[in-house]
Amino acid sequence: IDGVIKSINGENVFGFMSREGLLPNYAFPEEGANLRVVLRRKPEDLDQGETKWERETREYSRAAASAISEFAPGNTFYANGRHYQVDQIDLSSAKEEEWRLCPDCSHAELLTPSTPAAACPKCHSTGWADKAQRRKMLKLSTVISNADYSESMSDDSSDQRDVTFFTRQLLVEVSRKDVVRAYKVKSTDTDFGFEYVKRATLREINYGPSDVGMAQESSIAGEVCVRQGFKVCKKCGKVQWEGDKQNHSYFCDVKRGKVSHEDAIEECLFLYREFETEAVRMLIPETSAIDIAEGIVESFKASVLLGLKKKFGNVDHLAMTVSEEPVPESGYRKRYLVIYDSVPGGTGY
Repeated sequence: IDGVIKSINGENVFGFMSREGLLPNYAFPEEGANLRVVLRRKPEDLDQGETKWERETREYSRAAASAISEFAPGNTFYANGRHYQVDQIDLSSAKEEEWRLCPDCSHAELLTPSTPAAACPKCHSTGWADKAQRRKMLKLSTVISNADYSESMSDDSSDQRDVTFFTRQLLVEVSRKDVVRAYKVKSTDTDFGFEYVKRATLREINYGPSDVGMAQESSIAGEVCVRQGFKVCKKCGKVQWEGDKQNHSYFCDVKRGKVSHEDAIEECLFLYREFETEAVRMLIPETSAIDIAEGIVESFKASVLLGLKKKFGNVDHLAMTVSEEPVPESGYRKRYLVIYDSVPGGTGY
């Protein structure tokens, strides 16, 4: 409870009011995530044989766009000549949620009694009803690293750092009612156009380490891959590593014998961040039914970005991603280049 009160008191008032639409003319950066480091060390005045520890707490913050991987469980964060491995999620700052993710389009819904179960309400995919599309997710807010003071020191003689790679996906959801203007080329040879979206929902999901684990392949938004998720304790948020060793905090219900280890473990948890902003969608003049090299799409993105810089100058607040949508009653998928404002709500740019 103390942690929840502290997080509420520490929230930026203007950022909260802007996010809730009470200050529509103000734009604030997306709410970030925090890493709380708990360093354990022995006081200098105690004998070597003493077992009493003293604790020191340090806080680090990162923008949500980078924290979704930098602060992900199992990753190692480097700061001030030290390294900290993220080994716990603060469950008082965010709660586990159950979502249904469409296998064919970018639509996702937080499960409620009114959530459609038979087919996707956006693309009408019947795969929406599969049990595999129901996933446990948690919005990244605060994570914890429990580290030893001596062991956390980094060796300055070497620049080698441990890097953990994750499977991530940025889902762009657009409602037709939010498309303000749209244009297309008057040609029978080229299928090309673009549209301005006053409010697009962007949801980036971290599906866990990218090294192939025991999980089966699944499809989300047309992308088929292995998503093994994060294995954590639902009671204390401790990350469970490979092997048989149990990892729980001292005050966890598992440690106290109130709950069994097996019942307390969430086997596959996804992390996500979400915000709404303005966007422009450009239909890439090709179809995903044709095998187009990824380099061609990246070249197209670079060309558009170069044109924006030459025309408008500094456009660092704009970002790009590629999004796909299925074409009803066909095997084709439309591929869009989405240019979006990285400031939640958009700056009006």
